Amino acid sequence: MTFQNITYNIKSFFLHLLKRSSLTRIQLNDWLANISVKAERVLEVGASSNPVMKKVTSWNVKEYKTLDNNLESKVKPDFRIDLNLLRWSDRHGWTTKNEGETKDIKEVIKYKPNVLFCLEVMEYIYKPDTALKFFYDILSPKGVLYISFHSIYPIHQPYKFDSLRYTKWGITHLLEEVGFSRWDITSRKATEGKDSLSAFYRKEKMKYLIHNKDLFDIGYFIKAIK
Repeated sequence: MTFQNITYNIKSFFLHLLKRSSLTRIQLNDWLANISVKAERVLEVGASSNPVMKKVTSWNVKEYKTLDNNLESKVKPDFRIDLNLLRWSDRHGWTTKNEGETKDIKEVIKYKPNVLFCLEVMEYIYKPDTALKFFYDILSPKGVLYISFHSIYPIHQPYKFDSLRYTKWGITHLLEEVGFSRWDITSRKATEGKDSLSAFYRKEKMKYLIHNKDLFDIGYFIKAIK
């Protein structure tokens, strides 16, 4: 475990004690803490100022690059691409509505990461099939995608871009559709709010599957292999 890991874990522990970290974020950190990364090239989508290398259990990577959009001026990614503007053309390959990002698309295709992280991003993507197909295409053969999804989460900033939530079945259909060969799914479970969630469903008279083990899933963590 690196110094970055130790520092991040100590910070996360105190934020948890102060109840300043959401429980769903803690579940994400716990999932990442069991991942060891050994790769030639890693790409992180939406890394912002909190890169994944601080959170995984080990990090043996020769080259690490980031991809993000233009929404946060403080973020300076290696590849600046808005995933919602991507287009696929049989004639031209991957293109974008924003011509200024064409060079970065070509560069990230050339980069060909072995491992790709996309954490807490997919709720902002309103064309998830296009984004996931792009991830699949740019990954090297047998490349690995680590990605997180929310099923239940309130609308949050930047709220005008907060677009989608996902079920387990929606995720698996998307992964299969774009070409991933296999995947492992870890559920994010409701914890302290489980009883309140159950009461909410009843009071709102929402129909749900009784005794369904997925009823209190509030999201998912996925490891998908090309």
